[in-house]
Amino acid sequence: MKIFCIKRTLLQVFILTSLVMPGSILADAPLRRPHQYMVCSNDARHCAVADPKAGVSVYEVGTEMRDPLWHLDKWPQWSFLANGGNYFVVPYYGYNLLSLNYTKSTIMLRVWRDGNFKYSLELKDLIKDFGKLERSVSHFFWGYYKGFDENGDFIIDTVEGRGLSIDIKTGKITEKYLIDIKTGKIIEK
Repeated sequence: MKIFCIKRTLLQVFILTSLVMPGSILADAPLRRPHQYMVCSNDARHCAVADPKAGVSVYEVGTEMRDPLWHLDKWPQWSFLANGGNYFVVPYYGYNLLSLNYTKSTIMLRVWRDGNFKYSLELKDLIKDFGKLERSVSHFFWGYYKGFDENGDFIIDTVEGRGLSIDIKTGKITEKYLIDIKTGKIIEK
């Protein structure tokens, strides 16, 4: 069986959900049950198949599924795959909602290269003013994972209105723009 990709990123699902059910964005719903899913790179040349029992396998689109480029034994609740298929990002399991008993050292992002762990980023690396976290019924809203941009950097929008760009190779964080987090409108670059 060959792998073929219909590009559906978490960002697209998020946007669709926010348009159809705007009140659900900060809802305190339980996490999705473990399930198999596929995430593809923005250029749709590589896809990762994440299975709760088998872990994650990354394939080049159009190749046989028995020949993965690399494999992880762990299953992530959410994930992003970079163009080239070598960098794999796993966000915080609660995605944009932190538990009420979060710590500043909560791991918010884990990065693998070719199946080997490279680094992680903590909440304190992403948020400057913890007083800006927005309380919901049972969580704190901290921001959004937007995914990879055209330069291969990983983009995050924080509740503080900062658009962060993460150099996926080094983990270096730079502020890319200011954003109105409620509307998604970029205020300045």
